[in-house]
Amino acid sequence: MRISLDGEWKLYLTPSGSGVETPDNLQGNPCIPGHVPGNLELDLFHNGFGGDPFIGENANEYRKYENYDFWYVKEFQTESPGKWDLILEGADCFTEIFLNGKKSGSSENALIPHRFTVDLEQNNILAIRIISAEIAARKYPEDASVIAHFPPVYSSVYCRKPAHCTGWDILPRLSLGGLWKSVFLEKEDSSFAIRDLWAYTRWIDKESNSARIRMFYSLSAGKSSLAGCGLIIRGACKNSTFVQKTPAYFTYGVLNFDLPSPELWNPRGYGEPNLYDLTAELCGQDGTVLAKYRTTFGVRTVELERTETNFNGEGEFLFRINGIPVRILGCNHVPFDALHSRDPERMERTLALFDEMQCNMIRCWGGGVYESNVFYDFCDRRGILVWQDFMFACGAYPQNETFFDLVRPEAESVVKRLRRHPSLVLWCGDNECDQSMAYEGLSLKTNRLNREILPGIVARHDPSRPYLESSPYFKAELQEKYSFDEIAAQLPEVHLWGTRETFKMPYYTEFKSKFISESGWHGAPALSSIKQFLSPEHFVLDEDDPERDFHASNPCGKESVLGYRRHVIGNQIRNYFTVPAQSVEDYVKKSQIFQAEAMKFLLETARLKPDCNGIIWWNMIDGWPQFSDSVVDYYYRKKLAFFYAKRCHSPFYLCMTEPDFWENTLVALNDSCNPVSGTFTVEKEDGTMLLSGSFELGPFSRKKLGKITTFRGINELYLIKWEINGVCYGNHYISGNTRMEFEWYLSKLPLIAALDNSFDPDTFWL
Repeated sequence: MRISLDGEWKLYLTPSGSGVETPDNLQGNPCIPGHVPGNLELDLFHNGFGGDPFIGENANEYRKYENYDFWYVKEFQTESPGKWDLILEGADCFTEIFLNGKKSGSSENALIPHRFTVDLEQNNILAIRIISAEIAARKYPEDASVIAHFPPVYSSVYCRKPAHCTGWDILPRLSLGGLWKSVFLEKEDSSFAIRDLWAYTRWIDKESNSARIRMFYSLSAGKSSLAGCGLIIRGACKNSTFVQKTPAYFTYGVLNFDLPSPELWNPRGYGEPNLYDLTAELCGQDGTVLAKYRTTFGVRTVELERTETNFNGEGEFLFRINGIPVRILGCNHVPFDALHSRDPERMERTLALFDEMQCNMIRCWGGGVYESNVFYDFCDRRGILVWQDFMFACGAYPQNETFFDLVRPEAESVVKRLRRHPSLVLWCGDNECDQSMAYEGLSLKTNRLNREILPGIVARHDPSRPYLESSPYFKAELQEKYSFDEIAAQLPEVHLWGTRETFKMPYYTEFKSKFISESGWHGAPALSSIKQFLSPEHFVLDEDDPERDFHASNPCGKESVLGYRRHVIGNQIRNYFTVPAQSVEDYVKKSQIFQAEAMKFLLETARLKPDCNGIIWWNMIDGWPQFSDSVVDYYYRKKLAFFYAKRCHSPFYLCMTEPDFWENTLVALNDSCNPVSGTFTVEKEDGTMLLSGSFELGPFSRKKLGKITTFRGINELYLIKWEINGVCYGNHYISGNTRMEFEWYLSKLPLIAALDNSFDPDTFWL
């Protein structure tokens, strides 16, 4: 039985320190309509307390409310008074709960649900106080070894809320919080329930064509006896079925059994992502069904073969699914929206972009939130692997029991909720925390969080998956022998962020790493998008304009460590096209062309290196309107780079190497489980034939198809075309391509577009 409390609430604003400690003191304070799920910034905006936080510099208007407490108050009735569970699915961040004037609980973690037992009366008043995180964070112990990602946001280090909320290089500072997910009351109709049912594959025996399955179940029975009760579990996928029965000896247990002729779950490009429907019934001694449960699971194994170093290029970082090495072509996922109550309305459309791009992996970046089951269900169905960061990013977090007591229930909750998804193949302790600590000269041996606490929880609650301490991971012992730069140069898995000066510099062509989990290039959003988020008077070319700078993103002020970002695009344009942009329109066109060619080169370089096992580039789409590395802007307008990257993600792909002794080599890449055959041509723009022929490639293979003569200093366009089973595909290559004549490139763009007609060469930038 459930009572939803979503919808409109009364929302009171009370300055911290005003003496309002209980709902009895709320009268006389400002009261506006509030919404659940919602964000406080949105309620304030809709009631005239500030402008649209995504337009101009309006986000700064909400800084003055960071020292306020906000009270959500709702009156409701029930015909079933008594004990109920009150569930806050997402409360950001410090809360106190009062029911009918009595304090019923508190929470201090925005990233996981919270459950409280309450006594309902027929008529009820529920009040939830959102305490100022800026004030609440002051109660935690000081620690000189703690490092925040940017100096202005030290209040975020202890606060278990999305790290980006206090300001990041990809998102604004909007940290008021609120009840950003549903609030509801729940009451079991019976003392019996199946709480959890989770299965994973211990091994797959190819010789006997069977899989060894381990299944964990969790029951509740209150104070009732389980004597004579039994559990019946059924699984079905296509023609593969099984039934397992066991006495319910206790409220949890484990089953091990062999599944003959299993339908395997495979990642995209490597077979079908088969899912078993799994149902369970808890039956009484007389056969009466006491409780039911339904879920899914996939039969698959996952291994991460990795070394801790990559000296002399002898390291490794490789995913194996079902024993098969998988070449990763993926993309990083950042928050759907800077204001997370709007995540659900953006999820389906955003996930469709990853699907269209043919990604076989998504990395959930550690500065956001743990996504809902809808996200992982989508990945399960589409065969998209998920690399899951725990929500820690770019800093040195406290290493004390006060902080660990905040983290343990969070990690346990997340691991237990997500472990049923076959798409999830890696738990990663954090994003760039090893890197941050090593750069600051702090001993990595002191990081108990990612080397003890988190892996311990994963080992206890999900032994089926590999764990990576940090991305990228720095071996602590190397600090005793090498400098930061020396260690960073010898990592098997890297975040490939150079100066972003140009994309054919040695940093991006000569890397020896085995896996790239971040890298990307800036590109301006569409002209119409810029007009949506900049005020008319700030729709200017000047990158030092305050609104332009604010949407760079730079929430910390021009003199902050992020100040460089506002000039990245302009500098790239000047370097690539030899002259600066002459107008905003010119700026958008040139930056999108540069980004598209840079992303194309990055992806092709990674794919052409036989010992580079994957790239997860940065990133698909923005969580707010900005000038950034995304290939789709916040308003879902695709940049030119989206279409170039989409071509590069094709499992079968033809591309050119860089010149070597005045020759380029045409290479065929087949990163799929199917053999491929067809015909190809390479032509100049005037139709002159340079290469032609046929190809046959087996699964997971590559082949050189021929060579052409080119010169590094001359820009020429080559059109690469191939046909497979009557379907035509295309790619392009521009020789030279380090300095570009803008009008020359524009004149060639219709030929590049015509390869698949995926974009309009005359309007791509609008």
